[in-house]
Amino acid sequence: MRESWLRLHLALAPLGTLGVTWLLALSVGAGQWWENWSTLALTGQVVPLAGILYGSAVFVFERTFRMFWALAQREKDIERGRKRGREEGREHERERIERVLRESGVEIPPDVAREISTKGTEGSRD
Repeated sequence: MRESWLRLHLALAPLGTLGVTWLLALSVGAGQWWENWSTLALTGQVVPLAGILYGSAVFVFERTFRMFWALAQREKDIERGRKRGREEGREHERERIERVLRESGVEIPPDVAREISTKGTEGSRD
């Protein structure tokens, strides 16, 4: 995954730098490079700044994207843990109910035992 991001950045860096150079040239009124050699020289001097601006913008965009992706993954992990905890709690509660009924000498009918073992206490506290 990391290598594909690097390839994408390598492929887009010249295009992004060109785009930012063009925007900077337009902002100072030198958008028509082919009309005057002095505007082309000015544009050539702006290229390093455009590269820096493009790289910074990509860095901020990528880090922001990764931050939100990581937050979404964290939320999924939390929900998975909650689900696992609920399942373990249901299993523990089912075992506790069966133990209490056996200790008190209550005979559990086969259909109720089957119901407890398959459903547990699913609807009790969701």
